[in-house]
Amino acid sequence: MSCYLSLIMAIIFWSSSFIATKIAYSSFSPLLVCMFRFVISAVFMSVIGLLGNKKRPSGKDLKYIVITAIIGLTAYYAIENIGLSMTTAASASLIGAAYPVMTVIVGVVFYRMRISKKSMFGILVAIAGVYILTARSTEVMEGAWRGDLLLVMDGFLWGFYNLIA
Repeated sequence: MSCYLSLIMAIIFWSSSFIATKIAYSSFSPLLVCMFRFVISAVFMSVIGLLGNKKRPSGKDLKYIVITAIIGLTAYYAIENIGLSMTTAASASLIGAAYPVMTVIVGVVFYRMRISKKSMFGILVAIAGVYILTARSTEVMEGAWRGDLLLVMDGFLWGFYNLIA
């Protein structure tokens, strides 16, 4: 039962992050919000690191840790915060729902991964669904297409991060 509760809590926190971030923009800039997230995470991860396993990563692993930290954390969250500041939370959530599809696209194009016809059909349905839901949004924000574009580019960056990590 606790694993289900953990999953439910993760979904609640993740799904509310765009709304909470938009609220934070009323007092702080997008990059400052990003920095706050990193500082809070660093404190928690430092405590976990101090209490947990003392084994250090190897030199080979360190290279991938640095690459994924730059792509999947620093660049991804900076672009996400800037993009989110330029669009609606609803659009950002819907675009974020397509990130798994973007990861598959990155895998096929850059890593020569193979996907089945059934998977390709699922990808097309997901893309069409995100488009339909995003295009019909009643919440309008002038110039939101710029933020949407940044978030789509960010999705492909997230795809690279997932495949490298």
